[in-house]
Amino acid sequence: MEASVVSDGRQLTYPTTMVWFVFGVQDYSVTAAHGRHFLDRLRGAHTPLVGLDIVPETGHVTAATAQGANTLRDVLLRECHPR
Repeated sequence: MEASVVSDGRQLTYPTTMVWFVFGVQDYSVTAAHGRHFLDRLRGAHTPLVGLDIVPETGHVTAATAQGANTLRDVLLRECHPR
């Protein structure tokens, strides 16, 4: 765990950087669990620019579905701008 992005001592507050998570509702992988843990830690550290989308009817390879790809596109178009 010492190399983890959520290890004690790691920076978890990014005041000018948007961190957005997109999960498939049917993703039960360990990767999704790690991502949700990271999301929880960022929120717990009061990182101001954290977002989340849950894509229905998708699993681990969310971006390979039309809904997942559209969600990623929408997030990028909506959220990627200088802060």
